[in-house]
Amino acid sequence: MTRPYRIQVVSVGVGKSQVIGAKPSGEEWSSAIHKEPVSSRSLWVDRNGLEGDTQVDRRVHGGDDKAVYAYPSEHLKAWAEEVGREITAAELGVNLLVEGVTEETARIDDKWWWNGVRLIITKPRQPCNTLRHHTGIQDIRLRMKNNGFCGWYLRVLQPGRGLTSGDISVTPGYGPTVAEVFAGKTFET
Repeated sequence: MTRPYRIQVVSVGVGKSQVIGAKPSGEEWSSAIHKEPVSSRSLWVDRNGLEGDTQVDRRVHGGDDKAVYAYPSEHLKAWAEEVGREITAAELGVNLLVEGVTEETARIDDKWWWNGVRLIITKPRQPCNTLRHHTGIQDIRLRMKNNGFCGWYLRVLQPGRGLTSGDISVTPGYGPTVAEVFAGKTFET
């Protein structure tokens, strides 16, 4: 059995809807993918996500199983080396940038205690066209599929205040790792 472990909160980000370009149809393309770091010590987190965060198209972003998007800080340096420039958590749409856990160790059904908030890992992120458009990296979906640096979504089991720094306690679940689930996904690149 895997033992409980702790991870560190590096930063917390939220975003508001903004126009990021035009769709092929010519209509405005709005998204809240760009997440700015939260400057307060804590923020409210409930089943809809983080206080101050917006999901523009709730058919594909947000909702119960995608309330919070977590991402390993360790990947940012690897991304920079791979694409030849810095990639930020804000650019990737990250809500919760963490250190000490990756897709190889995070498991579906791991339970997180983030101060007063209880979360559970539900699924890996599947890269979308908005990510490609926002980063300007035309093959980012293929790159993410190949390198496995997808991050994962969490459901809020118990609302509360999450701290913007400090530890998150984790009780490992019994599901497959996020990496195993992501490797089994098929999607267009």
